[in-house]
Amino acid sequence: MELAQHSYNAAFLKTATDQLKAVRRALNSIDEDALANVFALLHSERKKLITPFVPDEDMFVRQWEQDEYQPGYFLDQTPLIHSNRGEKIRLYENNGIFVGEQLILTFESSEQPLDKRELELLIEKYLI
Repeated sequence: MELAQHSYNAAFLKTATDQLKAVRRALNSIDEDALANVFALLHSERKKLITPFVPDEDMFVRQWEQDEYQPGYFLDQTPLIHSNRGEKIRLYENNGIFVGEQLILTFESSEQPLDKRELELLIEKYLI
């Protein structure tokens, strides 16, 4: 009985290992941009007639810019903003994320919404 179980276990393990290798090969062969490229490779005039399933970067930015700004729940007069445990930026720094290196801070309100030009300048200055 043990010999039969051992033989079965070995065959099962070999088959599972082969299946795992096949899945890994399939995952490595996937082109992540293939679906987006169906639209990207179209002629510009044809693109005007189509609503793609996967928006390209320009479409995504236009949609994002058209979204109405939804202000946060903080009052504009709040001088400091803390988490429930009194953290703000220190937690980021303790984890190796520093302002101007991997982190950009913006300060907007309903009277002064996020300015796209300012954000682009910050990205160019600190992240590019």
